[in-house]
Amino acid sequence: MKKGIILSIILVLLLSVIAIGIVYSIAMPLILSTNYTNSTNNWHDVYGYYASYYAKAGDIIIAKDPDGVVCGAYKISGGTMGKYGFMHIYADDSSTAIDEGAKINDTITFYINSMRFPQTLSWKGDREITFLNLTLMAAIKDTDHDSIADDYDLCPNTPINMPVDNNGCSSKQFCEKITNFQTNPNICLLADWKNNEPGLDPQDCMIQGAYCTNTINAN
Repeated sequence: MKKGIILSIILVLLLSVIAIGIVYSIAMPLILSTNYTNSTNNWHDVYGYYASYYAKAGDIIIAKDPDGVVCGAYKISGGTMGKYGFMHIYADDSSTAIDEGAKINDTITFYINSMRFPQTLSWKGDREITFLNLTLMAAIKDTDHDSIADDYDLCPNTPINMPVDNNGCSSKQFCEKITNFQTNPNICLLADWKNNEPGLDPQDCMIQGAYCTNTINAN
């Protein structure tokens, strides 16, 4: 009789531990994402291994979409050094004015401690799960996390989550670099921030006093 009771207690304890583990694995990515991302009801999960000698417990692996928006985050714990995931990489919600994250076939880049992993992910959504090893052996330094490596970034210290052009410049940084427009205002007024409106009136920059600065419609 006593043996049966003891076995029942052990079974209950084991089931409780399993249940807690399941809840933790589901809840923790959601809790972490709330702190670092704008979570939506559509995501693409990734998991795998990373080079642990470049990181320590408490460091955050982050994922960014092509616009530089942080759409996924995973906090490294001491008990799982060398492994990460599941990391939810969230979709953009087209019904809101906020850019929450990725769209179908977006290239997702990954970072840790101001370094960009060379591996990328093609975002599919629909709660797809992908195994992806992240190695830092050839990690690319990207101090301002704008997806442009420091060696090629003409505008360091871009504010976080700020869209940039292929040179790593936000619209504000791009326009403010234009200084020779006094004799020819069109040098400022017709400047094309992302070089995506050739022959048109891009309306990316405007003259404000003695400065060339960005417009709210810059794209």
